[in-house]
Amino acid sequence: MRILEQDEYDAILRNPNISEKIIDHLLMSKNKFILAALAKNLTLSSQLEMLFKRNKSEEVKLSLCGNSATPSRIIEKLYDDKSTDCKSDCLDNSNLPRELIAPYLQKINPLKEHDEDIYQFKLSKIAEMGSLTTNDLHSL
Repeated sequence: MRILEQDEYDAILRNPNISEKIIDHLLMSKNKFILAALAKNLTLSSQLEMLFKRNKSEEVKLSLCGNSATPSRIIEKLYDDKSTDCKSDCLDNSNLPRELIAPYLQKINPLKEHDEDIYQFKLSKIAEMGSLTTNDLHSL
């Protein structure tokens, strides 16, 4: 039997007709490709927390960072995770708690004393965004 590639698992899990029973079975897998594909699935918000707790592979963490269905408390933990370079993927996620964005902006563009008004303007623009990308941050 041939082992599937990551993109094949992704395609299978995008199928809207996949049953919850199959998903529950796949969640018990130790295969990092299956788990990473599950972590990308936008319809599994309730199972993503369990997936995060059970599996700490880099592939799963990165997939969770990029999934807009991942709960904000998980995004926050991944953002602060020193073992994985998830920060940029978390910044692209609309569930990133807003209080984590301000310190990031200060690091990439430190304030001078007279820049407080500009900084507040940037923060208000970020708050208005429906979703946030690293390109958005760099363009401000």
